[in-house]
Amino acid sequence: MPRLRFDFEWRLTLFVVVALPIFLALGFWQLGRADEKRTLAANAAVKDAAPALAPEELTGLDTDDLSGRKIRVSGSYLPRVFLLDNQIKSGRFGNDVVQLFRAENNQVYFVNRGWVPADPARQRPTQIPQRPTVTAIEGRIYVPPGKPYLLEPDTLDASSPLVTIQSVDIESLSTLVIGGSEVFPHLVRLLSDDPTAFDASWPVVNISDAKHLGYAIQWFSMAFVLALLFIHRSSNVWALLRGNNED
Repeated sequence: MPRLRFDFEWRLTLFVVVALPIFLALGFWQLGRADEKRTLAANAAVKDAAPALAPEELTGLDTDDLSGRKIRVSGSYLPRVFLLDNQIKSGRFGNDVVQLFRAENNQVYFVNRGWVPADPARQRPTQIPQRPTVTAIEGRIYVPPGKPYLLEPDTLDASSPLVTIQSVDIESLSTLVIGGSEVFPHLVRLLSDDPTAFDASWPVVNISDAKHLGYAIQWFSMAFVLALLFIHRSSNVWALLRGNNED
């Protein structure tokens, strides 16, 4: 009667005991990340389909709920303009135009109107095209994933209506808001069809779960192959499956 035999080599066994749980844990971690991406995609779809909110409707929403929400604000642009430096679009150098917008309730918004071309040598001033005067704007609230790292802070000249900046740090830039008005704490990116927008084709954040599912399959496959090799090396199960009845 053929018998199943095991012969465990301690170094191989130790490697498998350590590596197999790691591979499985990484696979399940990637599945968790895929679930997170699906949740983000579902939330983004809901926000995309929702109508634009008025400022008073934002009360009580936390940062996650605010991010990506469409907002419609009535008011007018202020003269203060910031040029976000070193913005590359389709291989061309330019600036994002960030302008202050005062709402009817006197709250001030930092509004990114989109990209305009600029001189890469920075010898000529950036030309800002004229747009029609409006009494309301529509955009999306943008909450960055974190503060950008800068070698040195921006030099802010309060006497100039046009200021070049390296990042939109609303907390720091708020010092240039005249009159002590309340400042909305997040950037608003204009919708591409807003009449005051320039090139407002914003980068699309990848929230697909496909990459994480692919990584999960890779980790689980590695765990499966490792288990098969361990069984093959440590037992006679393959000989039994081939019908080799020799002890």
